[in-house]
Amino acid sequence: GAAVDTPDGSGNEDVCFYTTTSDNRNSDAEQNANVIFGDYCWQIVRTTADGGVKLLYNGPKTNDNKCTSDADTTNYSSNPRPSSIGVVGTSGTQNTTMSGNKLYGTSFEIYDDNGTNKFRLKNTNTYNWSDSTYQNIIGKYTCLNTSDTCTTLYYVGHYQSATQASTEKYTIGINAHYSQIGTSSYNAYYDSPALVGYMYNDVYRVTSKSFSTTSSSVINIQSSPSAYYYGDDVSWDGTYYHLIDSSTNQAPTTTSTWADIRSSVGGKYTCKSSDSTTGTSCTTVYYIVANSTDSYMYSIPLSNNENKDKQVTWTYGTGITKSGNTYTLTGTNTLTFKLADWYTDYADSKYKNIYVCDDFTSTTCTIARFITNTSSYQEMHSVLNYTYYFASDINYDSNTNTYSYDTNGTIVEVYDWYHQYNTLNNNHYMCENYDSVNNTCGANNPIYYTNYTDNAQMYYVILEGVPNIETALVNMLSKNTTENSQVVTVNRYNSAIKGVIDSWYENNLSSLSNYIDQMSVYCNDRTIIYYGGWSKTGSTTSNYTLQFKYKNSPSKTNATLTCPNVTDRFSKTNEKALLTYPVGLLSGAERVMMYSGYVRTGQNWWLGSPNSFRNSAAYGLYVSPSGSNYTYFVISSHGLRPAIVLKPGVEIEGLGTYEEPYVVKTTS
Repeated sequence: GAAVDTPDGSGNEDVCFYTTTSDNRNSDAEQNANVIFGDYCWQIVRTTADGGVKLLYNGPKTNDNKCTSDADTTNYSSNPRPSSIGVVGTSGTQNTTMSGNKLYGTSFEIYDDNGTNKFRLKNTNTYNWSDSTYQNIIGKYTCLNTSDTCTTLYYVGHYQSATQASTEKYTIGINAHYSQIGTSSYNAYYDSPALVGYMYNDVYRVTSKSFSTTSSSVINIQSSPSAYYYGDDVSWDGTYYHLIDSSTNQAPTTTSTWADIRSSVGGKYTCKSSDSTTGTSCTTVYYIVANSTDSYMYSIPLSNNENKDKQVTWTYGTGITKSGNTYTLTGTNTLTFKLADWYTDYADSKYKNIYVCDDFTSTTCTIARFITNTSSYQEMHSVLNYTYYFASDINYDSNTNTYSYDTNGTIVEVYDWYHQYNTLNNNHYMCENYDSVNNTCGANNPIYYTNYTDNAQMYYVILEGVPNIETALVNMLSKNTTENSQVVTVNRYNSAIKGVIDSWYENNLSSLSNYIDQMSVYCNDRTIIYYGGWSKTGSTTSNYTLQFKYKNSPSKTNATLTCPNVTDRFSKTNEKALLTYPVGLLSGAERVMMYSGYVRTGQNWWLGSPNSFRNSAAYGLYVSPSGSNYTYFVISSHGLRPAIVLKPGVEIEGLGTYEEPYVVKTTS
């Protein structure tokens, strides 16, 4: 082991890690660091600055007081593992309707109801989910009715709407690994930086506004056509087209199924009908422009004696200007082509990277298009029909709940998103109802803070009731508020993972609390090391990732236990990060100080450290089956391995091996 810092960085006592000099499976450390405490086996992780010992859950003990591994569970036939909790599916997160009176509990237990394992809510109250009550419900559990028992349990993650919440859905009997108490997501949703917290505060949700290309058909496409009449040629009588079968020079007498004809259908005509009386005559006939091998009919509609050489003319511009609400094409020219040629000619560069008005013929208009790409039957374009104004700074009037742009900064006008999205620079703030004459966003209209853009969309958080993005980040990640010397609204909501671990501790270890260090700290270090687009001076296009301390895993030699933010030091004695019970998760630093062979279980299991927030998703750290640090969405379902700290001076006996583990001598 090595001397490392205490959470607040003030310690000078050596802290030693139980580790090895290799990553070999079944290393000396793994074979000789086994502890039985209560009815469970634990791995020794390290000592603490005050002489305690940190332990990591490693499964229930066997009938004869031994510990085993995931690879050796055969001796459980007479004493099966306790029922475990697991999410439904890969991730149990979902949006759930919460309307009506329901019973909610702060924790739960698993009990045997005449041979059926069920959940039972504890510390219950009845609530009716609404905009005024949801804050009392988040972080609690429910059976989604007024009963306190069920076989499917829901953890209430956070607010979705006045009728819905993001929830985590749990069931009993998931085959948890020996080294896990079950599986869960870290949090029940992932669209806010707040959700990297073991507990968290205000949730500002990241969403996206799409400027993605839309499309319009140039020629018709029909999927899986039915059996129709087809002709090799067509005649026009002044009112109707008539299909002609070239072999008889008469109307076709039978229909053809698409599967039979599609390899030779190019150049034929159809009324798209199988009616025996009208299927060979129609006012609009379809000329099929190409053979098909993929169950699609590509055709052009003809009417009023139009023929297969039908042409269209586009008026286009190589550039565009805007005055008021009017767009004007510049560098104008015309482009004339036969519709029948589009299917094979669409890839020609002449059809794309041009501006057109919405009717394809005008040179001035209120809605314009920039054609970005083409396919065998359509053109794709970015729509120009709205002007957005982005500002570098804003003013907030808390008395009227209104925002305005700070005119001492810069304001950027964007009307051609596809080309101008990368001109925002450090102008992140935007309100959709901006009055550029009076510099107002309108009463009770929120402000958008844009953290990332590309040519198709922007990602943003909605700010309401806060003066800027800096305050929003503090409210999400490091809120440290006091009123009349009392700490308020600090880490007020439980994560999904904390709720499960707390409930397990309450039901299995609370009677042994006298042996557990009540002052131990479990670090959920949310220190930001890189802001990217979350900084008001950062680019919205270069690096959109909000990076936390463990974005890049430290090495074994430079990892420390320092936890800089008081609101990240979760313990039973810290009112600003107050634990319900003295139990938590290992941090990313603690994991890397141990060789991967010592923490490898063959399963994924969660750590307590955040990694990053990318685009619109929060990522946390977990341990991979090989024992290395990895990162993924916080809604991912991974194993749960609680960590505790034994008090200094606790008596033990035994050798620490699997066969003869250390046993904590308790009187309970």
